[in-house]
Amino acid sequence: MKKHVKPDAIMIPPAPLAPGRFEHLVEAAKRAEAFSDVELQQRQFLKLDHAIIISYLACAKHRRYRSPYYARCSTTYVRENGLYKIAAHTHNKLPKNMLG
Repeated sequence: MKKHVKPDAIMIPPAPLAPGRFEHLVEAAKRAEAFSDVELQQRQFLKLDHAIIISYLACAKHRRYRSPYYARCSTTYVRENGLYKIAAHTHNKLPKNMLG
């Protein structure tokens, strides 16, 4: 994953985790249990000269949660030396009552 993310990328994880730089949060992410059956819905794309912004609703299963886990996410990729890398990512867990 490191090759797809700028080391100084800004990461906004779900609460109660604090925002931080990718290089500092990557170790915690290695210890986290993975989600399964991930589905991305309501995808929106914005392409700029040297950046792409993708926003989406993520739905997944995780053994910590009885019902599906939903999060509103946004990822910004920037182009450097012909390659796109993640420069910023936000992940906001949605409460069940917001899903209608």
